[in-house]
Amino acid sequence: MNENFQRFSWFPAFACFAFAQPLAAAPPVVLLNGFQLSDSIVDIISGRSCPPSTSVPRSASTFGRLEELLRAQGLQVAFFDNCVECPGRTIEECGQSLNRFLRNLTGEEGEADLVAHSMGGLIVRAYLAGKTLSGYAPPAKTRIRKVVFLGVPHFGSYTAVPLPLLPVQVSQLAEGSPFVWDLSTWNVGADDLRGVDALGIAGAGCPLGLIPEAGDGVVAVTSASLAFAREPERTRVLPYRHSPSVLGPCPARTALANIDSASHLSYRAIVSFLGGSEEWRAIGLSAAEHPALAATGGGIVEWQDEMGNRVSSTRLLSGAGLNWATAPQGRYQLNRHPAETTDLWFETAGGWTQNGASIAPGGARPYLIKWGPWLGSVRAEQDSLVIGGANLA
Repeated sequence: MNENFQRFSWFPAFACFAFAQPLAAAPPVVLLNGFQLSDSIVDIISGRSCPPSTSVPRSASTFGRLEELLRAQGLQVAFFDNCVECPGRTIEECGQSLNRFLRNLTGEEGEADLVAHSMGGLIVRAYLAGKTLSGYAPPAKTRIRKVVFLGVPHFGSYTAVPLPLLPVQVSQLAEGSPFVWDLSTWNVGADDLRGVDALGIAGAGCPLGLIPEAGDGVVAVTSASLAFAREPERTRVLPYRHSPSVLGPCPARTALANIDSASHLSYRAIVSFLGGSEEWRAIGLSAAEHPALAATGGGIVEWQDEMGNRVSSTRLLSGAGLNWATAPQGRYQLNRHPAETTDLWFETAGGWTQNGASIAPGGARPYLIKWGPWLGSVRAEQDSLVIGGANLA
């Protein structure tokens, strides 16, 4: 285990962590679970691959004692079980189900705090973007005050392999999937989470290939990072695994979302962040501090011509000598790349084409390589409009 983690790993057994704000002012907390798959091949073949939770409380199958501990502080807790609300449906459809769920819980004017594990975080993002199978219709009011993302594969999971009979969610969860690209670029080439106050918690209890502490057994730290939407400190990296069922070599025994006590680091960060204290800033390591993130980026690349049409190519190499993996719809994906200004070399039928790119540290991002002018963002700043992009002069 990295020595930087060890300094955060001991806490008194009697530790108790309470909300900094009055409980009466705290909104309800909604817990969202991730991808679920029946262990019965008969259920999978018959289309009943998403088993509703039967634990008591129902959230305990994913979140352990989290609901119990939050209720002990007087908080209202609700559980969005995607196998009940949108069983086996697309993540977009689950986002629409979350819209109805929040409206019924909070009414038209209320808000809730959300804690989402794994695919549950993509459901939250799909809801915020108003993503549908045919476009985007963002809700005018988000109804979300704060959200905590636990081990969310923002840029896909390296264990998600689309196979026949598996739910459509598996193909959406794959690294470099069209869903991942669309969600990360829906708002003028980016996703700002609609300005919702957000915290990302990534697990680094498992190696990724030969690289130690680079994933949680399901999601790379670069994919779980919030670097695509928030500053480095808003990602906290903990020495945990994705879930108790992670297969393969993984030294970490503690699961990221399976809260077993009030001293669990994820619980401390959740309660601090939702409650308005500053303790979460000292829990784990930030994206700027963790060795697997501080000088490493990655993400998905799409190459377009000056008219915005995707350019056909067969291979992508970077100046660092790395070969990007081919992703659907002519894109390329790599979950680990040195943070640097480099050249990207696209192989086409006519030879190789060179494009410059700057790979940012701290996590994965979408990279649009485009000939000619590219409008990336427009924002108000005092009395002016600031236009971002490339080749605008």
